[in-house]
Amino acid sequence: MTLLLLLASAWADGTVVALWESDSRGWASVEQAGEVRLIRDGQTVPVAVGVAVQETDLIQTDRGRVELELDDGQRITVYEGTELTLESWGVLQEIGTIFYRVRETFEVHYGTTEALVEGTRFWVSATPPSGSVVLEEGQVRVRNPQGELVLTPRSPAATFSDDTAPQPPDRTALRQARHSHWLAWSQRRRIPTQLGIMTLSGVGKQRGQTTTSARLGVAVTGRVELPGPLALTAASGLTNTTQTSQFPTDVGLVYALGRSGGIGLQGRMELGSEIDCAAGVQRSTARFGGSAVGTTTLPLSSRLGAEVRVVAGWAEGPWGDVGLALVLQ
Repeated sequence: MTLLLLLASAWADGTVVALWESDSRGWASVEQAGEVRLIRDGQTVPVAVGVAVQETDLIQTDRGRVELELDDGQRITVYEGTELTLESWGVLQEIGTIFYRVRETFEVHYGTTEALVEGTRFWVSATPPSGSVVLEEGQVRVRNPQGELVLTPRSPAATFSDDTAPQPPDRTALRQARHSHWLAWSQRRRIPTQLGIMTLSGVGKQRGQTTTSARLGVAVTGRVELPGPLALTAASGLTNTTQTSQFPTDVGLVYALGRSGGIGLQGRMELGSEIDCAAGVQRSTARFGGSAVGTTTLPLSSRLGAEVRVVAGWAEGPWGDVGLALVLQ
């Protein structure tokens, strides 16, 4: 039996963007993997970061893992013990485990079972003659001639086969599946990250000012994906008005809305200095606050993106910023 992933529109060719092999310490990131094979027209092609993948390519993983990015920006992570073939209409998964991060409507077929998916992140584990889907984000409708089951964050998993209707696993099985996926994610030793430089402009009241004024700033930004739809974000930099300078640092959590956007909350610490004219001394100050943030990232290439960030909150007083960042991901 096979698992068939069928997109509403054809998948483009793609690129190998990451490889891992197992060593004595766990899973290590490598530039070239002997435990991952790419077979094209009956010939084995050496697999390395940056190698192009094409239609009809067969990928086999033994004790290796590979992450593929398709030309439309969608990504799949292929875990050890998996076989898949790239086709113009999607992916044919014979066996193993794959983590899909996709944003377009598509269908998953496993024998007579199909899953209708729209903009989501999910795991598929196939061990013939059955399989399972564990949802991280979005919604999946799993159905076959015997019945139908809708996966949501409240009911995030299903087991399926040709002979029985899709059904949710018991709590123990669901916990085990999520735990195994957490281990697979955490053992990669290459957590999906984003790093960038942001310029920003906005309005706010900084320490030492009595009124709100316009300001400009620059910041270093970072983002680390967590299992599920959350990501840890941070930004630190400098903001200037005509009167004062401050060094704000923001740390927060963002909830993904689709593949490129997100909303979240973050805490802020503002470092600065003030002068006591009567005493004739200068001392450092720190003020704290919080904000709501909305982000969206536009891909410029396989590793480069442009992020737009809108932030509004309260620290010394109300403030708001709009930022544009060039990010490496």
